[in-house]
Amino acid sequence: FEVMSAELYLTTESGSYGEVWASQSKVLTSFDGNANWNNATSSTTWNAPGAYHSSDTSVPMNGAGLIQSSDATMFGNITEVIQQALAQGVNTIQILVQPEENFSSVDGRIDFFSSDEPSVSLRPSLNLTYRTNNPYVASTPTNLLPVDSSTLWNMSAPRPTGVDHVNHSWSPPSSNETGFQICSASDARMIYDLACVLSTDATSHLGLIDHHPYGYKFYIRRRMAILASSVIPNDRRLLQNW
Repeated sequence: FEVMSAELYLTTESGSYGEVWASQSKVLTSFDGNANWNNATSSTTWNAPGAYHSSDTSVPMNGAGLIQSSDATMFGNITEVIQQALAQGVNTIQILVQPEENFSSVDGRIDFFSSDEPSVSLRPSLNLTYRTNNPYVASTPTNLLPVDSSTLWNMSAPRPTGVDHVNHSWSPPSSNETGFQICSASDARMIYDLACVLSTDATSHLGLIDHHPYGYKFYIRRRMAILASSVIPNDRRLLQNW
């Protein structure tokens, strides 16, 4: 079957207060029932305490959403990670919901009911929309330019400086796409100033790039596949696999 959408719902508890920007990421570090803030298992630690904003998890799937303590539920779109798991034949996935700083601080606390809650209606729920045909799986593109992990310098500048502009190109594995989505943000976690435009909307691209005077990171998405991402600080430009 093919998953068309996957929506995660968490019900907030009355002890919550303030507001929190929250994101959803796929957990990459193996853990078990002994996991706590410091340890992933009884014998291994997280790469960072609580797996907080670290390589223990993937980059958030859809930026961050604002949750108010007065909100009855939190909604998260985890379609992408469910589609990836299905394509890879994985039966279990782990999602970490974590706060994102709002100007270097988290302005509240949101508590959610767990699956141990006696009332079924308050437990976490997953809403799947699917159809009964083989899932679409995009193949890996080829001929990525600039090549992965290349640093692009302005060779005409008097001192080390990143290039003023960069042209990205690749050979798509098929031709059934309707377009490409280009997203940029001013941080590596793709949270701050996150903005996306369609490749067909040529008038929006300049504003998307100029939006981040201190450098930016962006990725290009084709239907269900992320083709490539770039990290472009003020003094260098790096293209790497996403």
